[in-house]
Amino acid sequence: MIHLASNSISRALLLKNAGISFIQKAPIYDEEQIKTTIAKDFAYLASKGFCKKYH
Repeated sequence: MIHLASNSISRALLLKNAGISFIQKAPIYDEEQIKTTIAKDFAYLASKGFCKKYH
């Protein structure tokens, strides 16, 4: 079972259409506070921020 930490309808639809079981549960996290312009740093910081909301 995959936990989709996103409110994205498109991501959920991709998983559903692929026949993948998932639970969609996204914490409230403001990605706008991340000020980097480097994509890999943004992805890392956003993931870290989302994880902190779960723990």
